[in-house]
Amino acid sequence: MSNQFFTYCEKLYSNWRNNSLNLEGIPSNLFDLDFAPEPYFIVNSGPAPLYMLLTNPGAPMEFQHRSNAIESYKDFAEISREIYFSDKFASEGGVNARRRLKKSIDFSLYLDYNGLINIETIPFHSASIDKNKALKLAPQSIVIKEYQSHLKAFLEEKPVLIVAACRSDESIHMGSINQNAWLTFQCDLANINTSELNMKPLTKKNGKITSALFSNNEKYVVLTMGSNNLPNLNAL
Repeated sequence: MSNQFFTYCEKLYSNWRNNSLNLEGIPSNLFDLDFAPEPYFIVNSGPAPLYMLLTNPGAPMEFQHRSNAIESYKDFAEISREIYFSDKFASEGGVNARRRLKKSIDFSLYLDYNGLINIETIPFHSASIDKNKALKLAPQSIVIKEYQSHLKAFLEEKPVLIVAACRSDESIHMGSINQNAWLTFQCDLANINTSELNMKPLTKKNGKITSALFSNNEKYVVLTMGSNNLPNLNAL
């Protein structure tokens, strides 16, 4: 199944590059479709990686524009990785993004995984995303439905980590995940049964649990109050 997903990603990229991707059902202002889809990239190479399920790639960069497209998505993903970790990227506004990548590597090692691959719920770029609209895409869009079908099959037996923000007016609790429709949708894609998760508080403030790790059978969800950032390991 792994090879099938990566083969599909090559097809997705090739169809986009050739301008033959079926974009019917995707509102024209929702994504930057002149820039390459980015279904995954290898953050830290290792033989048994953890897969970090994200929402979608953020604001696009010039090297990702159709006019700069190269033939292979695998090669394109490696170029993306090199740029995201570069000093130039950090100095040009990407310092927080690079810091998040490094923290995600640290957290994957904390969970005892020697590799990390970022993988997207939706493979298309946007500076921001309306998740309520995004939830309605699969029934409307052939390409989104097809992509998420391949993604769900791929992640079924893979170790997966999802990081999400949660409300700050109450302590994180066992029901917090199911209060978030988008996160519940991602858990379904990743074959995470939320009723079987165990919760481990990670950080507390003023008597509230402010971040927590939910886990079961190599499926993980981290909730953090106010932002979808991983907590600092030094604070655990």
